[in-house]
Amino acid sequence: MPIDNPQATGFVDHYARPIARQLGLLKVALDDAADEWATSGVQPFFTGANLSEVSQDQNVLGHPVTGQDVVNWALLVTALRTVLDDPANATKLEALQRLMVGRILP
Repeated sequence: MPIDNPQATGFVDHYARPIARQLGLLKVALDDAADEWATSGVQPFFTGANLSEVSQDQNVLGHPVTGQDVVNWALLVTALRTVLDDPANATKLEALQRLMVGRILP
């Protein structure tokens, strides 16, 4: 019996599919960030003696970020990537990421 309840189909259209797509896009962004962190040589700017220093980025006046904040963020990125890289989780998202034509996003 198909699931045709408007509330149920609305949930799929408004929450399940868009969030699955966002998770796919987040995985791409997290992978890019992890690659940049690993290969660019920026780590020393945030670690060691720089842990308590403030990054002089565009938002320094409104929301200062320390080296420790960036290191903590990098640890969170690693944890999120572990979840998103797990093949069992990829399978859970795959069906919801399909477009009507059957293409996987992103």
